[in-house]
Parts: sequence; C-alpha cells; structure tokens
Amino acid sequence: MNQCPIKLCECGCGNPPPLAPQTDKKRGWVKGQPIRFILNHHFKHPKYIQKSIEAHQTKAFREKERKAKLGSLNPNWKGDQIKMQSGRLRAERKFKISKCEKCGHKAHDRHHKNGNPINNESGNIQILCRRCHMIEDGRMNQLIKRITQKNKSKK
Repeated sequence: MNQCPIKLCECGCGNPPPLAPQTDKKRGWVKGQPIRFILNHHFKHPKYIQKSIEAHQTKAFREKERKAKLGSLNPNWKGDQIKMQSGRLRAERKFKISKCEKCGHKAHDRHHKNGNPINNESGNIQILCRRCHMIEDGRMNQLIKRITQKNKSKK
C-alpha cells in the first residue's frame, strides 16, 4: 500500500490535518494527500484567539498603532515637500477651532500669519472668524472695491 507521510497542520496546533477529498489546484490540494491547514482551524485555535483579544481590544494598543503611522513615521510622509492644500489640512488636524482671537465670535478659519500654509507652528497660526480672516488677508477691502465698482457701473 502507498501511505502518505504524517503531516501536521501548518497553523502550529500540532494536529494532523485531513486528507484532501479531491484535487483542487486553486487550494493546492492533491487527492489523498494531507492538506496544509485544518479548514478554519488556525483562526479558532485558543492560542491565537487569546493573543488577538489581548492585543486588539485595549485602547493603549490601538492608540500605539495609530501613533506609529502619524507624521514622519508614515511611509508616505513628505515632510515640507507638500502642496499648499496639504499644509492647510495639517493645520486643520493640529489646531482645533474655538472662538475668534480678534472679535470673539465663532471661528471658522486658521490664518497663517506669514502667508505660508506649510508652516504650521503654533506661533504662525491664528484662529479667526471668516470676517476677521478676510480683513487680515486684505480680501475684505478687495470685496468692498468690487461691490462699489459694480454699483457704480449699474447707475
């Protein structure tokens, strides 16, 4: 008789897996030969379940995993070689909006004092409402000039 060698499940449990009932190239089975894993066995093994529960259910672990992918630790990190919009997005994540630093109304914008949106140091960011931000950038004066010019041209 042609007996196949005793093979153990490759998940590490030490149990012998069943013999393949049919040849299946997709799964890598050969009829009559032991299969590599006991089906769905390696996920149900208590050793793996316990490690998974301990590791992934703690807040500290999830926070550690999140921080491991932030900023310069991220493989896609570009440092200061970014577009202006990316600098604005970084400012949105870093500085939470509260009240306008000038007038005290509800703020909507983060103003970069030196005009460089890539520079997100705390000394360069000012939390402002939309009106104060437009005044600070000089856009309010431009808007007023355009409105007065349109009104003059209509008359």
